[in-house]
Amino acid sequence: MNKSNFTIFYRIVAATAIFAAIMTQFNNSISEPTEFNAVNFLSFFTIQSNIIIAVVFLISVYFLIMQRSSKKLEFIRGASILFMVITGIIYFLLLRNVDVQISTPWINNVLHYIIPTVALLDWLLNPPARKIKFKHALLWLLFPFVYLLYQPIRGSLIGWYPYPFLSDNDHSYTQIALTCAVVFIGLLVLFWSLTIVTPKVTKEKTTNF
Repeated sequence: MNKSNFTIFYRIVAATAIFAAIMTQFNNSISEPTEFNAVNFLSFFTIQSNIIIAVVFLISVYFLIMQRSSKKLEFIRGASILFMVITGIIYFLLLRNVDVQISTPWINNVLHYIIPTVALLDWLLNPPARKIKFKHALLWLLFPFVYLLYQPIRGSLIGWYPYPFLSDNDHSYTQIALTCAVVFIGLLVLFWSLTIVTPKVTKEKTTNF
């Protein structure tokens, strides 16, 4: 099995595992006695980041099969990997002993440990063919930044928070702001680390998509 076929294989397996885990957790949540809210379910950064990278992996498989590359897709893949690695690190540091409404061990392992690890290895083993400029890659930070702003605001309005470190029930607004600031600084460090793991420009057939 050559490198391309191996990449196709593990990306399909990873995407399948993600969708299986999310659908299983969705069904488990519906069956629980507490009232289920689909918007709240989709408000977890874990769910969002896993869905994004699963879709990106599947689209990338198509390009690999067609033996084509895409600058835009590689740019989006970098963003999805950043989101996924964020998920793994934040969960391990802040949430592994907290109830994040995933009670099934294999689902938790897939979404919080396995896929973040696969995502990071994917970037290291398959860096983009063309250098991603730092100033362009700053757009990767927009989604996490908006998330950290939006969720505390939404939570204060509806009385529900996806994660306790964003909750004003457990923390003051100053504590929430400081926590978000520390998290975002960590994102900057991680972001910088990912952007330097890209090669110099190489000549290769690409498409504008």
